[in-house]
Amino acid sequence: MTNHELTQPIDETATLSVRDLQVTFPSEAGPVEAVRGVSFDVHPGEVVGIVGESGSGKSTVALSIMGLLQDSARVSGVANFQGQNILGLDDKSLSRIRGKSVAMVFQDPLSAFTPVYTIGAQISEAIRIHQDLTRDQANARAIELLDLVGIPQAKDRIRSFPHEFSGGMRQRAMIAMAIANDPDLIIADEPTTALDVTVQAQILDVLETARQATKAALLLITHDLGVVAGACDRVAVMYAGKVVETSDVFSTFAHPQMPYTIGLLGAVPRLDAAVGEPLVPIEGAPPSMVNLPTQCQFVSRCPVALPRCHEEEPTLTATTTSTDERAHQVACHRSDEISDGHIDGHLVFPLPELAVAEHITIAREDREVVINVDGLVREYPVRRGAVLSRRVGTVYAVDGVSFDVRTGEALALVGESGCGKTSTVTEILELRELKDGAVTIFGKDASKLTKDEKQEIRRNLQVVFQDPQASLDPRLPVGDILAEPLTTHGMPRDEQRARVLELLSLVGLEATHADRYPSEFSGGQRQRIAIARALALNPQLIVLDEPVSALDVSIQAGVLNLLADLRGQLGLAYIFVAHDLSVVRQSADRVAVMYLGRIVEIGDTEQIFNKPWHPYTQALLSAVPIPDPIRERARERILLIGDQPSPTVRYEGCRFRSRCFRYQALPENQTEDCRTQDPSLKSPTGTNLGYQTSHAAACFHVEERPVV
Repeated sequence: MTNHELTQPIDETATLSVRDLQVTFPSEAGPVEAVRGVSFDVHPGEVVGIVGESGSGKSTVALSIMGLLQDSARVSGVANFQGQNILGLDDKSLSRIRGKSVAMVFQDPLSAFTPVYTIGAQISEAIRIHQDLTRDQANARAIELLDLVGIPQAKDRIRSFPHEFSGGMRQRAMIAMAIANDPDLIIADEPTTALDVTVQAQILDVLETARQATKAALLLITHDLGVVAGACDRVAVMYAGKVVETSDVFSTFAHPQMPYTIGLLGAVPRLDAAVGEPLVPIEGAPPSMVNLPTQCQFVSRCPVALPRCHEEEPTLTATTTSTDERAHQVACHRSDEISDGHIDGHLVFPLPELAVAEHITIAREDREVVINVDGLVREYPVRRGAVLSRRVGTVYAVDGVSFDVRTGEALALVGESGCGKTSTVTEILELRELKDGAVTIFGKDASKLTKDEKQEIRRNLQVVFQDPQASLDPRLPVGDILAEPLTTHGMPRDEQRARVLELLSLVGLEATHADRYPSEFSGGQRQRIAIARALALNPQLIVLDEPVSALDVSIQAGVLNLLADLRGQLGLAYIFVAHDLSVVRQSADRVAVMYLGRIVEIGDTEQIFNKPWHPYTQALLSAVPIPDPIRERARERILLIGDQPSPTVRYEGCRFRSRCFRYQALPENQTEDCRTQDPSLKSPTGTNLGYQTSHAAACFHVEERPVV
């Protein structure tokens, strides 16, 4: 494609100027138009974010610029990097640019690193390919880079292999490799997606440090609007392979004028929202990218579509309030009618109404205890040797966890990966004799149940897993999946069909869906089916293990609203396992924060979020980004030092002190308790309140510190 054919002229002042980028993949159903005429600019020192749902084409844009797509992909357009169209270069020519002038940080660093070479060897290789340095000089530079991105003992860790690093450390090492040759442009493709929120905060801080050190421009691809709000100067929102809204980040978040952008922002759970406030889901699913009709591709999901929207796809044009073409561009026929999320005086996406549970009017202490967990312990043996296996250690996964859940209440277990959340609920679901501690469920000791009692409890205790694809039998239609627990517990067959249809209606699906297979549904619909199955036997308690972490934010909102509505209608109790605290604020009445197998703070959601006591809770909350550029950039960020310690070690004293900013600030004469004693849950006055109180923290130096 030559320059005179471009819909917009190339910006010669930009580090990267992309024009009319189109990417098509072959498939049995026909050509897949993954990217359809995308244009944007990244100027020197600028951070540009690209956001959108899965399948919108974000990562394909990045991979096509880097020349990393498969050979079968057809790519056209212009990616003008420092005066040269790099889309037309062969692999040899691109190799001289990749890693030197343009660097990339991938989503999964474990896959990006070669497992048989040390981290140091791979960074040194990247340096020596583009610079005339000796092996010793390259190794010295690699150590310097690892130190810059915060790898402890960089001189020693340079000899480590990728699998010996944690996920956060691998991503730091990937950033070190990306900046090794002082690039002019860094492309980061979902660099924090698989990381805990505390590690995400560290990586974003490292990425900014790296950018400042190299003075590079940054193209940040992410689905997290909070990350964009805090890190980006400009943002491009993609839908169905096209940019549908773009402007500076403040304009996009404060005055979105594309219904899709408004929907995304309304669907995001926020730390600064009211507890239990409903989210605004975007109903439906993105279109198939094969044989797209000539219309606005968002029309089937848009609540304000006009007949014109079904006939003509809008182009990306400057809004009437923009002072120049780059200021604010929107692809919507009604963009000039939209103001502050309203059109014709009504919200584009109205807030849904959720059922209100009657139990809310009853004091917590007057409600029946559904489950009581007291001093729960779960340990796993560490074994070595394939033929003569021997035990060489112990993983202390759950180390004295206590909590209770009452009728109609939702308790969230939160914390970093490896803190013991899932191990805790797994131990509860096993209904077996415990190593230590006690679980009393529906008034009965779980370790002393008869076979019939277990059967009855399993009727009242159900679980919804993280991945609905794996938890639904792909060989059975949905109707049979929902009928299976009914058959197991003896419901007459002639009553089962009516119950299946009732369950589908309850979770917002249609009766005709009963005859379809799980593969024919979207991720959000599959999770609704999993919830329907859990409701089949009218349980009193449902365990939800990361039920929305694998879903796009627009779909996630609908599932979270559904769970809240069902709790209001049916008076269910939930144990909600999550790592996303903004999801927890919307979903839970009470929160238990776990660290290294222990609960370090527990209390009512409002108190935990607005007045956190434990330094770990404060760090967790401060690390969760808020999708508001003004608020996000004014917040204090508490960065924890290092990764979570190994759960295979018995620690003397407070197990959090190695990462605790409060401990590090204490004078020497006030640290003895932290070094020698394991703190129990107490109030700031020192009263030992335990887990049934409205608020307690396991810390010797409790200090209230609002961070939201």
